[in-house]
Amino acid sequence: MGVVVVVGSANRDLRIRQQSFARPGETCLADDASFAIGGKGLNQAVAARRAGADVAFVAAVGQDATGDDIVNLLRGESIDTHAIARPTATSGLAVVTIVADGENSIVVVPGANAALAPAHVDQAIASRRPSVVLLQQEIPAGAVRAGVDAARRAGALVVLNAAPVRAGTVDLLAAIDVLIVNDSELADLAVRLDGPTQDAAPVTEPALDAAAARIARDHDITVVHTRGSRGAALHRDGDRSDHPAVSVEVVDTTAAGDTFAGYLAAALARGAAWDEAMTDAATAAAVCVSRQGSADSIPDAAATAAMSRAIRC
Repeated sequence: MGVVVVVGSANRDLRIRQQSFARPGETCLADDASFAIGGKGLNQAVAARRAGADVAFVAAVGQDATGDDIVNLLRGESIDTHAIARPTATSGLAVVTIVADGENSIVVVPGANAALAPAHVDQAIASRRPSVVLLQQEIPAGAVRAGVDAARRAGALVVLNAAPVRAGTVDLLAAIDVLIVNDSELADLAVRLDGPTQDAAPVTEPALDAAAARIARDHDITVVHTRGSRGAALHRDGDRSDHPAVSVEVVDTTAAGDTFAGYLAAALARGAAWDEAMTDAATAAAVCVSRQGSADSIPDAAATAAMSRAIRC
């Protein structure tokens, strides 16, 4: 099993459960609220570790109780925390709203995540021998760029989960190996590549599929298009393959995409074929959505294997 270095965010999550999303100007009463540890980077690091990879996490958390809790959680997972910076800023906060059907809306206050410096990321990756470097975009653009460049110098497979898509994402496409995007991220990226149009109609499935295929072809990369209950599409070497989602009762989708990305990175780090990697990632994501929580909803390899056996029966 190779080393996976994850560069990304870590937050305290305020999780609010209510029946439906609030409309503009509307006041809603929530069913309950709770706190948890999360963040796209942390969730993906935990997922890769629970999948069996040797994981190092590069991030910035505050010198506060939340920062201590984040570091302790990671150490409890046997994730290397030597490259976690501790600036004086307050640790990041994410407000996660989960509605009755399990869908969620997330607002992130970056806090210490915004202090993650490019030089720190560069040095952290150079000090390891990663097989895979996995990045997201809840951290400064300069830190993402430094991570991509350092990963290439290290000879690692560079995986970018473009969440959220930002102005500099297009410029990264030529320097990465694998792009992971969901429907909204792919649609946003397509607009940034093509420029806005006057057509405000919803983006169609064929349009998204064409955009993913074009990105893969034009930039000579692999594009993994995650589509929730519709499964995932893999665009690679001029071919497209569909990978179905596992049907489960959805409780909470909060960390599903992060679980998919972390498990995919772990599978690629151990040299798995793409079909196997996609199946592992989809199965783990299915277990995740059947549970409530952030990092605590991410399954370990045993739970994922049990789900895989149940599917075959």
